[in-house]
Order: sequence, then C-alpha cells, then structure tokens
Amino acid sequence: MDYELMEFEPFQEDMSYSGIQMWVKDSRVIFVKEYEAKSLFLDWYISEQPLIASIYNYLSANHKNNIYFFMILNFDLNNDDDLALTINKVIKDEYVCKKYVFQSIDEITDVPFLNNQFIKIPQFDYDQEFKSGILNFNMINHFVGEEKESLDSFYSLASNLLDYYFTSYSVLEETSKLEKDIINIGIRSVSDED
Repeated sequence: MDYELMEFEPFQEDMSYSGIQMWVKDSRVIFVKEYEAKSLFLDWYISEQPLIASIYNYLSANHKNNIYFFMILNFDLNNDDDLALTINKVIKDEYVCKKYVFQSIDEITDVPFLNNQFIKIPQFDYDQEFKSGILNFNMINHFVGEEKESLDSFYSLASNLLDYYFTSYSVLEETSKLEKDIINIGIRSVSDED
C-alpha cells in the first residue's frame, strides 16, 4: 500500500500522547488510533478531533480534501445500543475529516480507496471439511446386501453424531445431558434400521 508513517514535528508530542499515528501517501492522509476502552472512544471529539483540526490547518490544499481518521475499537462491545448510535454519529460526522470505525479487520474493505487493495478470500470451513472427510465413504457402493445395510446404518449414525457435535460443541453443557443426547441419537439410528 506504500503508506509512510509521518512525524509532524509541531504536533508530534501531542500525537504520541494521544496514541495517534499519521500515515501519508501522495495526497492522502490517514490518522489511526486504537481505542482500548469505551470511555476513551466516547471522548474522541475532546481529545483527537481538536488535534486533527490543528494539524489540518498546516496541511497543503491537496491534503485537506483527503484526510481520514481510522478509529479501531479494541474492547468488548456487548451489544451496546448507545455505543452503536455513537458509532453511527461518528461515522456521519465529517468535520475536518472522514471517519471510519473498525470493530474487526474485515471492515477495512468498507473503505472505498482500500477496497481494491484486499482480495476477499473465502473462509475455509474447517467443520465442513472435517465432516465431509469423515463421511466420505466411496466404498459403500462396492458392497451389497447386509454389508451395505450395516455401512448405511453406520453412515447414518456417524452423520447424526457429527451433526450433533457441530451444533453443540461450542455450547457448554452438562456431561449427563450430552451423554443422553448421544444415546438418543444412537437409539434413533438403530430404530431407523427397523
């Protein structure tokens, strides 16, 4: 991307104190700050906005139209509706510069001039690959009669167990409930044979 970290001498001490970095490429200036607490983020207009506005006054005309402030939230959001409203207000506030609030690295593709810099790679689904690898029984078609029925029954049981595992492994459950569910899956699979 070829952006260079710039030290703006008259304000370098204030920028370091605030934890703001200034990146420059051609006529574009990007300020970046990571917020590790909600209270720090809510005070951005008191601490960071005036600093960026002061630097704005020293920039050349071609830089003034291309100033961006990337605000990275590195704290637990916990479905906070008030915080969501504040984030929307920050994004819509274009005083001095255009602002972007990032809650995850994937959101960087929302920035128009960076969108083409990142290739979206499809997420690898480990669970599906594991499940399909286990259930890949190409040899089932080679068997006939009772052997094929036994393999079909095993395949059905394995499929049910894997489905259960992948829908519940992330949820903490009591061991006795887990054991009962697995036994029920086995009973259902055996009764399906009859």
